[in-house]
Amino acid sequence: PVVDLLQEIETEEKTGVLKIVSSQLEGEVAFRQGEPLRARTNHGAVGAEAVQQLLQLNHGDFLLDLDEAEVGDSRDIQLTFGEILLDDFLLKEG
Repeated sequence: PVVDLLQEIETEEKTGVLKIVSSQLEGEVAFRQGEPLRARTNHGAVGAEAVQQLLQLNHGDFLLDLDEAEVGDSRDIQLTFGEILLDDFLLKEG
């Protein structure tokens, strides 16, 4: 699941872009040293909202590109992956 990948990226402080393709949704999340920078989906979501949509996927193809040149400098996420996961959990429980 996407949640496991994001936790591993954060814990291991990876830099790169995670690209996700499923029959329901496509998207990507860019991160530097384990911190999310930006995300987007083909449904128009950006930032933390895009990550939350991607968290709903249980199946799909995942490509982890650790090329720092792909990351860029733009940022639309101000939260950590852990904070986004907590927000997602609280929304489901609410």
